[in-house]
Amino acid sequence: MHLLALSGSLRAASLNTMALRALQKLAPESVAIRLYESVGALPHFNTDVEMSALPEIVAEMRRQVAAAGGIAGIRPSMRRASHILITRHVSCPSHVMAGLDPAIHV
Repeated sequence: MHLLALSGSLRAASLNTMALRALQKLAPESVAIRLYESVGALPHFNTDVEMSALPEIVAEMRRQVAAAGGIAGIRPSMRRASHILITRHVSCPSHVMAGLDPAIHV
């Protein structure tokens, strides 16, 4: 199984990202976990922009989500809104998310 890991923190020393890296190391051999490294480069969600031309970085992220068997995500608990950018880019294309097994979402 292949999981895409998304950290809601951009800090270099993020505990969230460290936890996802630990998850990569501790996962059984049958589970491959890849950390999405371009969260900081994602643009703010804008339906007007997406209707005319989807930014390539968003299209690439959606391709990676579609190719994954599930998503492991961690966000900072003190900044409840920090996950909105990722959530909007990932969850809006319901046809992309439809193939994911909801039992393995973290």
